[in-house]
Amino acid sequence: IADDVLGAHNVNGHGCASCHAPHSGAQGNGGTDASTGQVILWGRDFINQTYTTEAGNTFTTPPNNAGFTNRTGANAESDKLYRTAVCLSCHDGAVTVQGMTGHTVETIDGVNTAPTWLNQGFSLTNSHPVDIPYVPDSATIGGTTIASHWPGTVTAGKVTWDTTNALANNFNNVYGHPASLVAATDGQPYIECTTCHEQHSMTRARVRIPSTSTTRRLLPTRFFVKGWYDSLNPASNSATQFCRSCHADKSNEAWGVNSATF
Repeated sequence: IADDVLGAHNVNGHGCASCHAPHSGAQGNGGTDASTGQVILWGRDFINQTYTTEAGNTFTTPPNNAGFTNRTGANAESDKLYRTAVCLSCHDGAVTVQGMTGHTVETIDGVNTAPTWLNQGFSLTNSHPVDIPYVPDSATIGGTTIASHWPGTVTAGKVTWDTTNALANNFNNVYGHPASLVAATDGQPYIECTTCHEQHSMTRARVRIPSTSTTRRLLPTRFFVKGWYDSLNPASNSATQFCRSCHADKSNEAWGVNSATF
């Protein structure tokens, strides 16, 4: 649906209820586990699967909410992995999801073909790593160089980006850090699926530029990316800037160029 920000997640008109069942959890959507609805009214069965990522780490998604609680001793949503497992309950490619055909915008109704762009026999070894910590660089705080990650400090899993480093400050002012790292019980910020993706808006992103701004701008995006990502605009570098918002050593600033985002 081109004129609705939910885009492909409208899932042939099923809309919000495709993921959030108003009643009976996954059973309300033809699944088996009614308990999934106890957290964010989740309406899909979880897949109990061990994945290997491109970074070489492995993680196992629990089969139900109780499995997440057993990992953390708290509500399932407090588990960092929950923010990846809910996505994989559809996008793993190991399940059949009514109406999902793997297209960017759904066009075929009633086709029982699961999206298979993730688990194609490669586990997650051909996808961006998830369930790994993002460790801000501490050595370049206040300095004049940039390492692989942007400088910052971590408190209880939350990152405060350094603005005393002139290079980091320039990037903060021209693009910022829209990705949302997930605070974990070990006190570290983690990369999960929802770090880069805002599943409720396929075409528009609310972003703070600079990161310290108290107001948000509405800017174009694609693929539910959680930031300015205008990859259909040949005159824009915003898609690259989104990746650079974590990968500091690939930024213009790391090469001595204080460029803008356009």
